Amino acid sequence: MQQTNFKLSHIKLAVLIALTTSPLFASAEDQATATEITLPSVNVRATIETGGLYQPAISKSAAKIDVPLMDLPITVNVVTKETFRDQGARSLNDALHSVPGVSVLAGDGARDQVYIRGFNTQNDNYIDGFRDDSTYYRDLSNIETIEVLKGPAAALYGRGSSGGIINRITKKPMFKNQYEIGGTVGSYNVKRGEIDVNQKLSDQIAVRLTGALEDSESFRDQYFMERHMIAPSILFKASEQTSILVQMDYLNDNRLDDLGVPAQLGEPINVSRSTYYGSLNGKKDDYIKTIVKGGSISFDHTFDNNVKIKSVFRAANSDQDRNDTRAPGFNTTQFTRQHTHILRDETSLFNQTDLMFKADAFGMNHNMLAGLELNRQDKDSWGSRFDIGSVDKFNPVLTPIVYGTATTPTFADFNTRWFTPLPGGTKLKSVSNTNHLTKTVGIYAQDLITLNPAWKVLAGIRYDNFDQTTENYMLLTSNVNRTLKHKDNTWSPRLGVVYQPNSAASIYASVSRSYQPSGEISALSAANVNMDPERTQNFEVGTKLDLFDGNVSAMASIFRLERTNIKATDAATNTLVQVGEQRTNGLELSLSGRPAEGVDVIAAYTYMDAIVSKSKANQSNVCSSAAGSDGVSAATNAALCATIPTNVSLQGKRVPMVAKNSANLWITKRFANGFGFGGGSTFTDKRYGSAIEQSYIPKYIRFDATAFFEAKKYEVRLNVYNLFDKHYTDAATGGNENAAIPGVPLSALLSAKYRF
Repeated sequence: MQQTNFKLSHIKLAVLIALTTSPLFASAEDQATATEITLPSVNVRATIETGGLYQPAISKSAAKIDVPLMDLPITVNVVTKETFRDQGARSLNDALHSVPGVSVLAGDGARDQVYIRGFNTQNDNYIDGFRDDSTYYRDLSNIETIEVLKGPAAALYGRGSSGGIINRITKKPMFKNQYEIGGTVGSYNVKRGEIDVNQKLSDQIAVRLTGALEDSESFRDQYFMERHMIAPSILFKASEQTSILVQMDYLNDNRLDDLGVPAQLGEPINVSRSTYYGSLNGKKDDYIKTIVKGGSISFDHTFDNNVKIKSVFRAANSDQDRNDTRAPGFNTTQFTRQHTHILRDETSLFNQTDLMFKADAFGMNHNMLAGLELNRQDKDSWGSRFDIGSVDKFNPVLTPIVYGTATTPTFADFNTRWFTPLPGGTKLKSVSNTNHLTKTVGIYAQDLITLNPAWKVLAGIRYDNFDQTTENYMLLTSNVNRTLKHKDNTWSPRLGVVYQPNSAASIYASVSRSYQPSGEISALSAANVNMDPERTQNFEVGTKLDLFDGNVSAMASIFRLERTNIKATDAATNTLVQVGEQRTNGLELSLSGRPAEGVDVIAAYTYMDAIVSKSKANQSNVCSSAAGSDGVSAATNAALCATIPTNVSLQGKRVPMVAKNSANLWITKRFANGFGFGGGSTFTDKRYGSAIEQSYIPKYIRFDATAFFEAKKYEVRLNVYNLFDKHYTDAATGGNENAAIPGVPLSALLSAKYRF
């Protein structure tokens, strides 16, 4: 991806210079010089048109070096900024809808959450190669591209990454002047503004500032979203060989924590898409406010002998105040809601130092990488939960949350006021305070070996020392302050072979392994503290083709992911044991590029058979047979509950949230006069929300469209979503398998950008 972006950025720079500054050059130079400048600009523009806006050629995420995708035995999907611009994406989840093998979830209304190839990637978000695993919704205003690396990536990135990683590549300063402002308005009172300013201060210094401001509502009752983001950066080029890059980012996001609608006999219930089940005053009681701050300093130096060193330090902090009203009931017409309050304070410190060098030895070319990663993550969390009364599923009558005399605490104000009984004698069901500290030392090495023009080998390995300490204080249950510690020392290898019969085709095979320790997603507990890491292996074969004279890239891969040591509760002993196995067999097909003049296309299809292949765990759904205040008798509810299976084995069941079949298509056509139009469709097969296949999200197909006008200094774009107003369920809510978010109705966004 990076080489494509590298090429495109230089191409666009050349075009921009040719179009906007050639008069300046003409005034300072003779006509012959002006002609020499103009002619290349025409050729360069042709390169843009034939290369395509959606077609990447290089990825830095896959190998941490600039390597053509054709040379790598890895599947990497890249979402360019042109893709999420044309599709009108306003969030990371929106941008990932076109990526094969990716299942998008609602993340409990609190965070981005996706599955890659059947595996949860909650902790596998990255920014410029650094772990970004805090729970929040990421903004796209400072993002250049998004790279999705498929399969275990621990050989370079360490723990986690069973199904893959998501790496956001940020916008960085350039040595040219570029100014852009934009705005978006749309259905359901969407209002958003963006800015992207780049300034060349001298031949050595360039600065860039990106930002966004949004105040939007939704088709969902009571929904609100208020956010602003700013990301300044400065690039200092000390010499041709040495540069220093400083980046900062700040995000403030406040929105309704919406957990969607509950299920009834398997499917999300048939109510209006706008129906909300939280507090009567959602903005006061059911909000989630997140402040994320980050900064990095990057030092790059290239020596004269094909050796390059890069060292980056990054620090980040996330503060979150989350309040939500959950509807955990299942299969009854009425259920008891719960109100949850969670505070999080997370601080992360990272350093990565990479040494890259090229050499010829034993008749082979070596493109080598060696690196060291040090990181420390300190995560504090506080949580409470209490019941707030029942509502009818089909006609909820909402009430405000009543807190009694309790006041909202902070980490510095954790005291007994929260144990005051609530009205009616209801007490808090649980209170917890957890501090989770992790320290990582990772050492890795990689070599891309060119045996001859037709054969390449990619070999890599990483060693990790992962040290965890959890302090957990549970109140109202055990009232015990417990300190737990665990350390893992792991090796994560990968090996791949590429055969290239010609410059337009490659065939590859690869195997890789990753690990996920206890406490990697949540804190350590007494049940898991002494357990070995879960391990994942990926076996993959595939092919990559350049079609239409290199203007279209096509990929096909067959893979098998096996995850072992999965933790499960043994029904016979009611203890946590490591006997679970999960397996995903899959096929991915994708195509992107420009097959004809002015036509850009993205197409993908994925088949995934993801099952729990081995497990001792059993699970039951909770069903209340008591009489409801809605007039439904106890006998009726008991009869309903009798139809619900209990103590169901997980073995052989499909993995929740993963569709067996999915496909998407997106095509745009640009005309020479600046006008253009496009559209596409997304198909998602049936997905189970429950581990025992008791609740599910029905399959759906959605159609979207766009029309636009693009000129040198401005562009105007209309995006229309769900053209046929299909009533569908978009995603499950991640942590609550029996609730899901309805899909957006027929709606539109109108956006404009001006460049000067």
